[in-house]
Parts: sequence; C-alpha cells; structure tokens
Amino acid sequence: MRISAILLLFFLFSCEGKKSNTEIEVHSKSSDSQKNKQTFNQIQEIASLSFRRSYVGHENLSDKELDKLYKSNPTLETYDSKLDLVKRLNEKKLLLNSELILSQFENKTIVKDYLDTNKKITIVCNYDTEDSSIINLNVTKDTQSIFKSLDFKGDHILRIILKDINDDGIKEILIVTNYYIMNGDNFVVTILKYS
Repeated sequence: MRISAILLLFFLFSCEGKKSNTEIEVHSKSSDSQKNKQTFNQIQEIASLSFRRSYVGHENLSDKELDKLYKSNPTLETYDSKLDLVKRLNEKKLLLNSELILSQFENKTIVKDYLDTNKKITIVCNYDTEDSSIINLNVTKDTQSIFKSLDFKGDHILRIILKDINDDGIKEILIVTNYYIMNGDNFVVTILKYS
C-alpha cells in the first residue's frame, strides 16, 4: 500500500504542466501614476474553426475531376448553422454555407495595417509563409503596445486578413493555417480580437 502511494505521489510531482503556445508582452509609455489608472487591452483568441478537403477515393478520379477536387473549398468539420459566428462569416462572404472561401484569403498578407477606420489602432505582423509557423503580432493604440507571438506547431501559415466580423468598428485578425493528414488537407481559421 505504501509503495502504491509513493509511486502515485512521485508520478503527480513529476508531471509537467501544459506549455502555452503564445507569449504576450504589454508595454506602455505612460507614467507610473497613469499605469495605476489605466486598463490594458489584450489580443485574445475568440474562435478556432476546422475545415477539411478529403481526397478519399481520388485514385478513381479523372485528371479533370482531380483538378476540380484540388481547387475545391474545404468544408467546416463540425458546426451549428445557427451559431452566430457561422452566420457572420457567411454574411462577410468568408464562408458559403459551410465551405471556407479560400479565394477570400488568397494573396492577403499584412505587414502594417489598422484595426479601426480612424487609424488609431496599428497592427504589425511579422511572419514567413514559407519557412515558419510562428506569427508575431504587435498592436499599438495611443501609448500602449501589445506584443503576441503565436506558434502553430508546424502548420503552414497561408494568410492573415483583417475583417470586422461583429461590426463593432474594430477588425478581427483571421489567420488561416493548413496541414495534410490521412488523405486530406485540413485548414484551421483562428480568429483573434483586440479588446
């Protein structure tokens, strides 16, 4: 009995906690007296949607059918069509029912842009679509600057776009990544919000 208890305690103390895939730093140029009164904004993930384009049975397709399959839009894996986010993405023409419209994300790269129409919230993105699965974001408003690093653990970063999904005047950050597994391409749309 004692040996079992000791082994259980040893196991519990030897386990490591889950490591986060993001880093966040907040810098402010305001004085110390203003820091106490100031509330800090942040960049948060508000949703992650998974899509898939399956190639099961592709060996029986003609070249024309295979070409059509490779150019097709991936389909949302599990969703509720009544879900507000799915409705909004359809309204913004990023989805067509349950299909991710990849052409809305083609040739979209962001180096420096604005999250708002008044051009008061600046976003700078640093990433390499060819060699890296890490994106560094820096958002600046007034004197506050927020840095966030996202590591997609080997997934290929396709594109980043800015789109005001919830019509609040501040654009969300949409990041599309993909990876291949078990006879299909998988796409993940990660949606981040500055608030």
